[in-house]
Amino acid sequence: MQPKLKVLFIAYFFPPVSGGGIPGAMRVLKFLRFINAEAYVLTKKADVLSQSDESISCELPPERILRAGKIDPFGRLLKFQYWLKTLLRKRHHQESSTDSLSKSSVFSDHSTHSQKALAVRVKDFIYNLNYFPDQASVWIIPAFFAGRKVIRKKKIDVIFATGSPWSSLILGYLLSKLTRKPLVVDYRDPWINNPFHHTKGAFLDRLAAKLEHRIVKHATFVSLNTEPLMEEFLYRYPSLDKSKFIVLPNGFEEQDSNNQYSYDETKSELVIRHAGFLYGPRDPSVLLDAIQTVNQQAITSNMPNRWVFEQIGAVSLGYDIKKKYQQMLSDGSFKILPQVPYAECQRLLKQADLLVNIQPGTKTQVPSKIYDYLAVDRPILNITPHDGALGRMVKKYQLGACFDFTEKRSIEEYLNSKLALQEWRSSEIYSSKSCFSIKNVAEELENMFNKIVRRQKS
Repeated sequence: MQPKLKVLFIAYFFPPVSGGGIPGAMRVLKFLRFINAEAYVLTKKADVLSQSDESISCELPPERILRAGKIDPFGRLLKFQYWLKTLLRKRHHQESSTDSLSKSSVFSDHSTHSQKALAVRVKDFIYNLNYFPDQASVWIIPAFFAGRKVIRKKKIDVIFATGSPWSSLILGYLLSKLTRKPLVVDYRDPWINNPFHHTKGAFLDRLAAKLEHRIVKHATFVSLNTEPLMEEFLYRYPSLDKSKFIVLPNGFEEQDSNNQYSYDETKSELVIRHAGFLYGPRDPSVLLDAIQTVNQQAITSNMPNRWVFEQIGAVSLGYDIKKKYQQMLSDGSFKILPQVPYAECQRLLKQADLLVNIQPGTKTQVPSKIYDYLAVDRPILNITPHDGALGRMVKKYQLGACFDFTEKRSIEEYLNSKLALQEWRSSEIYSSKSCFSIKNVAEELENMFNKIVRRQKS
């Protein structure tokens, strides 16, 4: 019998996790559950989390999960600076400030302000350099030594590094160069050309681009989680072998038959649910406005049903959503629920009449919740530009209805038509969703690992 393949997964986010770390942890966890390999995970030290999601757990033996700390002298220096400023501020308030204020007004001039501005720019550059390419950079050195040890001790065959954070890919690259083990780099989001990227300055942005090129060139395979993201990589790196790029979507796990959706004919409310953080361009106002209109029309027409939108998770938009939609919150047609554990969230999604994606026009990214939605077989309303990554995916694989943010009237017509129908209230069957089953995705990943090992032996 052939010995199992030994794979080191480098994943900064791993249980226990909460909030923003959940999607990254879930991707790796799904792979671990379905690949036939002896897997080891290199991750950060477990944080003391008061809100960690206990429903997300790993079945790996503890000895196969390696946790590395961080080395952050700059962070300690900033804490010391903050402590010192606080101390001096307290002393300053205890003294008479009249004389010092008059002096400061006499001696202040434009040169002093320009010097301060320069000092701030220098300080920002040093900060960004210390936390380049991201906040996880302080984890790279301790994780490197932990990774080198396990690779040699356990005779690892393949290194699989997933990002973001991009420090994980840098770590995987360094370990692969040192140990000469083949590397697979896995992109859950774009590193370069990320629409949500906050620049660290022209110099560090150019350095990031050069680093990515070096890592991608060195990697045996590069996995991308969407087809548009792979298209972008093929365009960006035309000189590299096309066969090294492969699409591995996040995928969904089949749900058990318990707690299946059942329509209650006695209820008057039909519930639309959205899971996850609403922020910035991920704005539900077009949907809320459409619900207001449709519900008013339903009252006028003496229809027995009305829509209720339930947001599961935090909301942080450029306006006060509670103030703008105060009437809807008061009459119960809009509800904001707190973030709940992953398992509870899946239960709520299963019991929804309709699920909604609200996604801005990202060209290469799709929300990970689309796979959670597919797992529960409920009708999906996608509010996203038709030419974006999600819009293209929905159209290609027929994954529900799709409307742009500008198509408020079409959304109203869609909601009105749903109120009048009965058959849609049963479970939705997406015939093409099997290609996103995590079993199939993991099988493709395992085949890729085996292909790498065969190349090594030949």
